[in-house]
Amino acid sequence: METRRFESVQHYISNNFHSECKVETLANISGLSKYYFTRLFKETFHISPAKYLMNYRMNRAVKDMLDNTNLSMSEIAHQNGFFDESHFDKLFKQYHGVSPKKYQLQLS
Repeated sequence: METRRFESVQHYISNNFHSECKVETLANISGLSKYYFTRLFKETFHISPAKYLMNYRMNRAVKDMLDNTNLSMSEIAHQNGFFDESHFDKLFKQYHGVSPKKYQLQLS
């Protein structure tokens, strides 16, 4: 049942991941207080809403890297909600152990 409560939140994230998605907004969508939303979300998905959003953005960035090899890393970073290419590069290395460009080259 709790997963259904978050369907509208997941839909919102999938449509707005490229912009700022505040916890307050996600909580309002779910009809819960910010603190209860965060606790229930973590119980349901085993990660925080912020981590869920970051995972979503990373997965989309990887898809864009593979599908649109003509895009620069800066373009990929910006269209997936990262502040700048440097921020994207740093987080990407944390997630995948290599830079985005190296990752793209290894897969192509």
